[in-house]
Amino acid sequence: MTMKYRKYIFNIGFILNFFLQGEVFEGYTLFTPLDYGAEGATTLLMNNEFIILNSWSHDYGPASMPYLLPDSSIIYPYRVASPTMEAGGVGGGLQKQSWNGNILWEYTFSDENYQHHHDVEPLPNGNVLIIVWEKKTAQEAYDMGRET
Repeated sequence: MTMKYRKYIFNIGFILNFFLQGEVFEGYTLFTPLDYGAEGATTLLMNNEFIILNSWSHDYGPASMPYLLPDSSIIYPYRVASPTMEAGGVGGGLQKQSWNGNILWEYTFSDENYQHHHDVEPLPNGNVLIIVWEKKTAQEAYDMGRET
C-alpha cells in the first residue's frame, strides 16, 4: 500500500472515529480523494477494517462522489479539463467503469450552453440523471421571473 493511500485511509478512519465515535455501519466505503492540482484520481473501495478491496484509476479529478452499482461497476462523475462554466462543483464528464477498470461508456456534458455540476443519480434501469447548468442571458433570466 502506498503512502498516499495510507494518508487517505488514516484521515477517513480518524473522521469516522471522531464524528461517529466508533459507531460505523457494516459495509463498504467508496470514495475518491480530492487532490487539488493532481492529474487524474483514484477511486477506492474499502471495508470497515480499512482494507482496500479494489481501486479504479481516472484521467480526471472527481466532480462529486462515485457510485458502486449492483454489477460491481462504478459511475464516476469527473471534472473536464476545460469546463465552459467555472464555479464550485463543476464537473462535465461521467464514466462507467467495470470492476477491472475498463471504461464501459463515457459521456461529456460541457459545451457552450450546458455544464454538468455536482452530483448525478444512477437509476435502477441503467440511466443516470445529471444536474446541469443552462446558460441564459440576463434578459432570459428576467423573462423567466428573476427579480434581482
